[in-house]
Amino acid sequence: MKEELLRIIYKFGLNLSKSEYNQYIPKLRDYFVKYLIDTMSNSTIENVFKHEFTRNNIIQSTIYYVVNNENVKSKSAIDDFLIALNRFFEESIYIKYPNHNLISLKPFTSLNKEIESALSSNGIKLEERQSSPSINDEQYKFILNYIHNDKDNSFKTRQVRIIIKLFLLYGFSFDRIINLKKSDYSLEHRILEIVYKDMPRRSLQLEVPYSLHKEFEIYLQKLSQTDFESERFFLNTRGNPITHEFTIDYLKEIRNMYFSNNELEKELRNPFTPTGLAKYAIIRMILDSVNQSVISDLTDFKTDVLSNCQDIVNEIKELNRNRYVNHMIRGLQAYDEL
Repeated sequence: MKEELLRIIYKFGLNLSKSEYNQYIPKLRDYFVKYLIDTMSNSTIENVFKHEFTRNNIIQSTIYYVVNNENVKSKSAIDDFLIALNRFFEESIYIKYPNHNLISLKPFTSLNKEIESALSSNGIKLEERQSSPSINDEQYKFILNYIHNDKDNSFKTRQVRIIIKLFLLYGFSFDRIINLKKSDYSLEHRILEIVYKDMPRRSLQLEVPYSLHKEFEIYLQKLSQTDFESERFFLNTRGNPITHEFTIDYLKEIRNMYFSNNELEKELRNPFTPTGLAKYAIIRMILDSVNQSVISDLTDFKTDVLSNCQDIVNEIKELNRNRYVNHMIRGLQAYDEL
C-alpha cells in the first residue's frame, strides 16, 4: 500500500507549483501516508478511498499530523493540513475513487473547529492563528512581477512600491517606515540610516541597491516639487504622515489576483500584508544566520514576530534535511539492490 500511496501523491505533485509542492507534499508523504499505514494497512487503496475513509478519518489524520510534527505550534497548522488534504482528494482521489460522503464535506477546513476541540480535550494546546502569516517564495516572485509590470506612476503608487520593496528587503515594520525622515537617506552615498529606537546615538547604515536608489531619487525629486513642509520621508497626497492603511488597497489587488483560482486559501489566510511581507525578509535573514538582536534593531519587530519566524525556519530546515538525507541514500548502491 505504501508504494502505491506514494506514487499517487508524487503524481499529484507533478501538477503543483514549487511552492505548493513544498506546502502539500511533505504533509501528505510524511504524515498522511503513515496514518493510513498505521490504521488501514490490511485493506486495498480502492476500498480505503471508496468505502472506508470517513469524516472521522479526516479528523484523526489531522490530529496525527499535529501530534507527530514537533514543528506544529499554531492552530493555523490544522488549516494547512486540511487544505493539502482537500486539494489532494479533489485532484487525485475523487476521480478514480469517488466517495460521495467525503465529497459532501468539502471543504475539509469546515472541520477545523471540531479538530481544535478534540486536541484540546486531549490536553494539546496550540497557539492562536497568526493574523499575518508570511508570504512564500512563489508569492514573493509574484509581488515583484506585479510591481515590475505596474505602469501607474502616481505620487502614492510610487511610494507604495518603494515601501513594499523595503518590507521585502529589510523586513521593516510599518512603524519603522512611518518614522523614516528625508534626512535619513543620503542620495550621494546611497545610504539609508536607521536610528535605533531606544538608543538615538546609535544607528545602522544600509547600502541601498542601485535600482531602489533610483526609485528613491525620482520620488524625492517629485516630493521636492510639492509644497509639503514635513521632514518625513513618506507623505500622503495631502502632505500628512502616512498611516498603516497606506498600502492595504495595493496589497489587496495583488492578493486578489494571486488567489483568483484558489478561493479556499484566499478565505483562510492573507499573507499579503505589511507584516506578512516583512516576515519573509526576516525568515531569509535567520536562514542566513543574521543575529536576532540585529534583526530586531533593524526591523523594529520584537520577540513575538521573531519567534514565529524562527519556528518557520526550523520547519524549513527540517524539510531540507529530510530531502538531503533521502537524496544521498537514493544514491547508494544498496538502495537499488534492496
